[in-house]
Amino acid sequence: MTGKHRSKLQVRQPNTRSFILTAVSIVTCHLLQVCGYPMGPPIDSYPEICSAMTPYGHPGSPSQGPSPYRVSFNQSVYTSGQFLEVALEVIVPNEIEADSFKGFLLTVANLKTNGGPHGEFLDVDEGTQALNCTNVALDAWGHSNSSSKQMVTALWMPPAGDKGPLVARATVVLEFSVYWVDIISEVITYRPPTEPAFRRRSLLQSSTDFTSTQASTDSEVLYTTTQAYTVSSTDYTSTQFPPDEEPVYTTTEGDTVSSTDFTTTQPPSEEDTDDCNPNPCMN
Repeated sequence: MTGKHRSKLQVRQPNTRSFILTAVSIVTCHLLQVCGYPMGPPIDSYPEICSAMTPYGHPGSPSQGPSPYRVSFNQSVYTSGQFLEVALEVIVPNEIEADSFKGFLLTVANLKTNGGPHGEFLDVDEGTQALNCTNVALDAWGHSNSSSKQMVTALWMPPAGDKGPLVARATVVLEFSVYWVDIISEVITYRPPTEPAFRRRSLLQSSTDFTSTQASTDSEVLYTTTQAYTVSSTDYTSTQFPPDEEPVYTTTEGDTVSSTDFTTTQPPSEEDTDDCNPNPCMN
């Protein structure tokens, strides 16, 4: 029989050409590093991606059009010991209908020097994971599966002290060969922790409420009240209200303290004054 009919033997024989192409593709994928990593950025094997922020194992070049994604913090300042929330989300689908993403890597770095990563990521969303770029802390954040995502969030703990103006930098993968790099958030700046406000007392009871402490001959004498407030000699004024209470004491300048270093001002009581005309009162 002639024509296109194939024998059962021919049908059962493996397609040698297809097998060879598959094998070549696997080897090429390994040698040219074009295999994706659905379980997360491979920073353990290729730590340089933490600084380069280029997805490892993806062919082609980064997309040049506007990014359809946004990286943001929930505050514009960072303070040591206070969490910030960082989010990565789709903002507007672009011409290629990028209404989601599958993979990403995000770190927080200095805007001017690109120094970092800084801080630590905690309490990350499902489908994501905190990663270790520096072997010091979980200072990076990335995907943990290849499911489609529209928005993910995590808590970020700032580093101790002022690290300058910081930004979140993200690389986002839409598909195997479609990705954006260097998506940058708004700048966050350092704000020192707020010191507890000193509560000044407007009424002192007597000169015995003070003891003197002298840290050094060059420092200002501090006066400590019996109520355990430490104040400087300029923290009090000689104003007494109401007039029937104890006098207020005003400290004087100097390096030593004694009961004679205080002067009293006692506003006149009501019984010491008479109702009189604008002119001086005459008896």
